[in-house]
Amino acid sequence: MQAQLIALDWGQPHFVLIDLANMARYWNSAH
Repeated sequence: MQAQLIALDWGQPHFVLIDLANMARYWNSAH
């Protein structure tokens, strides 16, 4: 699932930082 999100981000550079922040938040909450 993460690979798909990252793949989509390559087409939308302006959303990469936002998605990375969300992913970091997800990992922090998951662990």
